[in-house]
Amino acid sequence: MLSQIYEQGLGVSKSASKAKEYLELAASSGELASMCRIADYLRSGNLGYDIDIDKAEDWENRVAEKQFDCAVFRQ
Repeated sequence: MLSQIYEQGLGVSKSASKAKEYLELAASSGELASMCRIADYLRSGNLGYDIDIDKAEDWENRVAEKQFDCAVFRQ
């Protein structure tokens, strides 16, 4: 994922803002892993997200609507 490249600085300068931008772009396009990662960041406060459990649950519900479970990505 492009967001992970910027988050980890793989061949580019680390940039949380670019990582967040690409993560949100992928999630808004319906990419399930990105949706789950946003939910995780909203729970943990990582990558510049404020902790917001309600928003995290909203993202997880969007994933569930697609017959998927974020737990698959957390293994």
